[in-house]
Amino acid sequence: MNFAEDRIPGFRGEIDYAELSTPLTVEQFTGHREGGIYGIPGSPRRYSLKYLKPKTTVPGLLLVGADAGNHGIAGAMMGGVAGVAAQHGLKIYSEIFKNK
Repeated sequence: MNFAEDRIPGFRGEIDYAELSTPLTVEQFTGHREGGIYGIPGSPRRYSLKYLKPKTTVPGLLLVGADAGNHGIAGAMMGGVAGVAAQHGLKIYSEIFKNK
């Protein structure tokens, strides 16, 4: 708030309600261990895990969201797209990224 107010005088006066989220509050209210709202940490190791993809070894079970895509809103959205594509046997990424 101070950062914004320093750069935009009057900013604070326009705010009716403010809330702060930290890894501790995320853990308390959502149960995500150590505040890891996106599940497995976004480290290089995460991207080498072969099971983080839509298809699983369990028949009929598909993953969607961040566990099938990437961190953040766009990553979770693309994980959903990848899950739907896997369900229907589509090779969505090759279609999206194919050379024209």
